[in-house]
Amino acid sequence: MKKWKVAALLIPFFALLAPAFTPAQAAPGGDGAPRHVYLILDVSGSMNQGGKFRNVKEYLEKDVFGKLLQTGDRFTLITFGDNAREEFSRVVESESSKKDMLERIGRIAADDDYTDIGGAMEKLAAVLENAGDSGARRMILFITDGKNTPPKGSPYYGKDLSLDERFRAVGEKIARGGWFLYVIGIGAETDAKKIADSVSGSVYAGTEGSMSGLAVETYVRKVDEAALAREKALRAEAEKAALEEARKRAEEGPWKAFVRRLAGRLGLSPGLVTGILAGLAGLLVLGVAFFFYRVLRPVRVVISDNVMGKADTLDRRLPPWSGILLNSAKAVLPGIGDETRRVFRLERGLFGLRLRIEDEEAIADGSPYKRKGVHRLGKTIVELANGNRVRIAVRK
Repeated sequence: MKKWKVAALLIPFFALLAPAFTPAQAAPGGDGAPRHVYLILDVSGSMNQGGKFRNVKEYLEKDVFGKLLQTGDRFTLITFGDNAREEFSRVVESESSKKDMLERIGRIAADDDYTDIGGAMEKLAAVLENAGDSGARRMILFITDGKNTPPKGSPYYGKDLSLDERFRAVGEKIARGGWFLYVIGIGAETDAKKIADSVSGSVYAGTEGSMSGLAVETYVRKVDEAALAREKALRAEAEKAALEEARKRAEEGPWKAFVRRLAGRLGLSPGLVTGILAGLAGLLVLGVAFFFYRVLRPVRVVISDNVMGKADTLDRRLPPWSGILLNSAKAVLPGIGDETRRVFRLERGLFGLRLRIEDEEAIADGSPYKRKGVHRLGKTIVELANGNRVRIAVRK
């Protein structure tokens, strides 16, 4: 039989057998969701006594990196002793990246002189706050063997953590963010239980030194259950909000719908947009009112020429769309020369005063009003062909 035919027969056979020989691994997040695992690790000198630090590293290699962390998860390490510091934060991209992280952990020494548990909690709270919500299942392991013995510069120096308000406030802040801890206390003389008590819902496990019985499955299950409950609550809240929004939209009229859409496009609140539109409407009303005031109010004009005396000056009030014919029986300028000669009409239009020239022969050659027809009143002196001048003044 040809080789390719043999291979074709064997491939399905080995595909059926493969699952039986593949080691089982923990499913990330219980339902496929990635995890973000935070480890807060005590590196005070007492961790070296009785091989505790060595046992912790073996536990991390076997249980945390061997069973818990999967490709796509993120691991963040915070160490504390004299002070708290973030060592690194990396995504598990492959088994090789797991090995790199374990090697970094292996090079960490437990040689600090103090154990500042309060400082570690404050550092953790700050890191969690900056991390935001990536949608990953969030898990925190806190491992310590000591009591709170910080250096003198620490705000927790000489404090009983179970009674300290600042420490309690940090724990409450972490809990409000939806976090809870898996706290492992090594030895009898430790404040690990106080750490777990400060963050509501946390899991505490104590050991005398060996880490073999501290499997994280219970904590992982609790994290997954809490995450699923939180996601369910968020979905329910989102559905409730969507229904309420739909109800409001069904009840709103065209104006409110317009304001809501405009507010969405501008990125502003509907209340602010309503205020802006009301202000613009007010300005528009004032503008229209001012316009009609200027258009509709009577205008007082005083017309004279260089021949008449002051007592003979023509003083008239022109309502909108009215005018005075010069000369006429009601308005005579002797400077025109003939009381019956119709030379021009002063009119009140929509956009101000204008001259309607009736007899262009009576207007001087250099005047802008020489042409017969309608002219906007610009120059207030009308020069006549006979050498006289007519003056038009507008009074307020």
